[in-house]
Formats: sequence, C-alpha cells, structure tokens
Amino acid sequence: MIFKVVKKRQLFSYLLIFVFMPIITFYVGKFMDKFFLLPSFPPVPWNLFAGIGVFYLGLGLGIKSTRSLYQFGGGLPWGEAVNEVKTKRMVKDGVYQYVRNPMVLGYSILPMGMGLIFRSLGMAISITPLVLAVNIAIVKLIEEPDLLERFGTDYINYKKATPFLIPDIRRIFKEFVHITLTKKTQIQYASLSLAGLFFLSQILVKESNTFFTIKHQSSLFLGSFSIICLIGLIAAVSPRLLKFKPHRVETSNFRGHHPDCEKYQSHILIFKNKAYCAGCSGLAIGTILSLSFTLVYRVLGIGNLEVELILWSGAVLVTLGLIQHFIDLGISYVHFILNVSLVLGVSLMIITIDYLGLGIFVRVYALAMTLFWVSSRIRISQEEHFDICGSCTLECNIGFKANS
Repeated sequence: MIFKVVKKRQLFSYLLIFVFMPIITFYVGKFMDKFFLLPSFPPVPWNLFAGIGVFYLGLGLGIKSTRSLYQFGGGLPWGEAVNEVKTKRMVKDGVYQYVRNPMVLGYSILPMGMGLIFRSLGMAISITPLVLAVNIAIVKLIEEPDLLERFGTDYINYKKATPFLIPDIRRIFKEFVHITLTKKTQIQYASLSLAGLFFLSQILVKESNTFFTIKHQSSLFLGSFSIICLIGLIAAVSPRLLKFKPHRVETSNFRGHHPDCEKYQSHILIFKNKAYCAGCSGLAIGTILSLSFTLVYRVLGIGNLEVELILWSGAVLVTLGLIQHFIDLGISYVHFILNVSLVLGVSLMIITIDYLGLGIFVRVYALAMTLFWVSSRIRISQEEHFDICGSCTLECNIGFKANS
C-alpha cells in the first residue's frame, strides 16, 4: 500500500497540489479577472463539460502516475528529493507507456480545469503556464540527468521511443473507442446523470426559476434531503434493516461483500485489521458530512463564502463521484474519497438551491436527481463488478455474475 511508505514530510508536495494551489489559483484568478476585465468564459453548461473533463484528466494522470511508479518501479514521485523512495526499476508501463512525464502534464492542467469550471480566464491562464514551466525545468535540470545516470541505455531508448509530454492522439483515441464499446451500460447511466447535473447547474447560474414558491419550502426541502441522507446512511451501513440485499460477512472467500481477490483490492478498505467496502464506507461518511453541513447551513447560513464557489465545488464533487469507475485508479482510499465527494457535492448543491431561494419545481427536481445520482452510482458499480469477474480467466465460484 502506497500510504504505508509515505512519511509526513513527504506529503507536503500533495498538500501543495491539492490544498494550497487550488486556493491560490482561485483568488489569483479572480483578481486577474477583475484587474484585466476578463469576460466569463466558457458559457454554462459548457464550462462543466470542458472544466471537469480537463480537471479529471489531470487528476487521473497524476494519481495513475503515482500508482505506476509504486507498482512497477517500487518508488514514489518525490524520489529525486528523498533518496529512500527512489524508483528501483525503470518505469515504462501504465501511463508511462504513452508519455514520459504524465504526472507533469496531469498536475499542470489542474488549474486550467479549475478556471474553466469557474468560468475564469484568469484562473486558466495565470497559474497553468507557471506550473508547467516550473515542472519542465525540474524535469530537465534534475530528473532526466538522474534517470540517465541510474538507468543509462535503457532510459535513452525509452526517451527516444516515448513522447516527452504530449501522447500519440491516435493511440489514445483507439483505446477510448474500446472502452466506450465495453462499458455501454455504465456510460448510459453516467451520461444521463451528467446531463441532469448540467441542466440543474444552468438553472442555478441563471437564478431565474423562483416562481411558484410555497410556505415553509426551505424547511420541507432541507428536511426531505436529510431524510434521503438518513435512509442512504442506513442502506450503506446496514442494508438488512431496509430489506436490501445484505452485505456478505467476511469469510475465507469474501472480504466484506467483495470476493477475496487481487482484482478487488481497490474496492476494499482495511481499517484496524477489518475489511470494509470502500464505496459503501465513502457513501456513509459522505452522508454524515452532508447532514452536518446542512445543519450548519440551516443554523448559520453560508457566512462570507461565495455562493459561486459552493455551487461549482458541489458540481465538481458530484461529477467526480459519478465517473470514478471510468478511470482505474486502483487505490482503495481514492475510491473511498470519491464516494465521499459524491454525497458531499450533492449537499453543496442543495445548499446553493436553498440559499438562492429557487422555486418548488427546482427543489423537487434536485431531490429527484439526488436519488438518480446515487442509484446510477450503484448501478455503475455493479456493472464494474460484472466486468471484473467476466474478464477474469481464473475458475472460481465466488465472483459476480451478470445475471445474479
């Protein structure tokens, strides 16, 4: 497990990428928008299509790069700075078969994704070139000389055969077509879910659907959402109480309700020597956080937070939760976090709807989409289980069957 070899001082780079840089990008970008009078671009809902696509591409490349370095090279990304976690073998597999520096490409385009999501040209163009330039300088001045010294001819041949930063588009397109043909059901559910999300986001941005309000609609709306959360929490923790299909107990063949198989390691979360479903655990924790956020909002409001930040943060989190299975990240903690993000993102959008005072039709639509998003996530997960077991060449009687 990657996290077992990561020390606190080595986590600073990830805190910089995922905590400090997004904050810096947001405020620097907003300043540049105002200072240079930059227009809001792209228009809704294309900002979600473009922004989330770029952001998730960058995030996926970064995480898969880390996984490839650890799995195939026995090291971690910051090996040039910390000798004890240097890769022990030349890594040419995983995402590194397409491009030599996928991590640089991935993390450098994250600010661009943020800028597109928030419709801020300042965010998209101010931080991205700077991050890319710094990363390229580090690669050329530090990483490449170190790799040449350690791996010699092997690295020279790899360098000649593999692009520096931009992969072969034709090869990527062929693999995309293959994935599309093998994941039809998952794509259908994800597409419908994302279409509903984009439509809802457009309503919220226009803030024009305030007609047909009813008395106490805020209390009814937030109360209904809380009831959905409570039912979802029970279903995630103890589905037998709702007469859903029960989780399997941990046996020699099953860990939680997943087969005891290497292909399901990213679905199983180990906590205090006990196996839990990473997806269900994430949904449960996300539900608890959502209930807490809703309660705090009901009592204190949103304070000095910008409603635009709450809206687009929620949209991004929901999207990440819905499309998590389309990129095999292979890390149970990431699987857990993305399921937390799905429910947490829904709560942020619910809070935005209530704060804007939108009408009852929008509120009912949002609650209906909440149920559909969670149902889609469950259905996509089931199809993923069927695909994993269906593509396995081993003979066993414990796997998931498509007709089960």
